[in-house]
Amino acid sequence: MIAIYLSIIDSEQDKNKFEILYTTYRKLMFYVANRILKDQYLAEDAVHQAFI
Repeated sequence: MIAIYLSIIDSEQDKNKFEILYTTYRKLMFYVANRILKDQYLAEDAVHQAFI
């Protein structure tokens, strides 16, 4: 999934920053979204939308 996000970003520096943010927070974001939504697929969509 990260490859899709990185393809949208132009500069190499911004890609590196995004990759750090993504790898640091994606699991926590999914955990929180899943606790709130109580649905794995909706939680994945919410995290995806947040990163977009």
